[in-house]
Amino acid sequence: MPSHNLVRTYSMLGCEKIPGSIVMQTNVKQTAHELIEQLNDQASWDDVIYEMVLRKEIEAELADSAAGQVTPAGDILKESGIQE
Repeated sequence: MPSHNLVRTYSMLGCEKIPGSIVMQTNVKQTAHELIEQLNDQASWDDVIYEMVLRKEIEAELADSAAGQVTPAGDILKESGIQE
């Protein structure tokens, strides 16, 4: 069961958590509008671009995770020579 923070994160990203999978919101225009609405009134163009790129990268990572295309953290630590 995901933690409340994880569920909140999924919600903020426009995702629905379904047991065993993650369903992403597919209406990009609506999602972009929602992201912009969350910015403060002093947000710059850089802030807008940052939020959009961040959202895109997170969606890609969640899709990889849902598809099982991830490397276990232990393997990464081992490859880096870091002891767990």
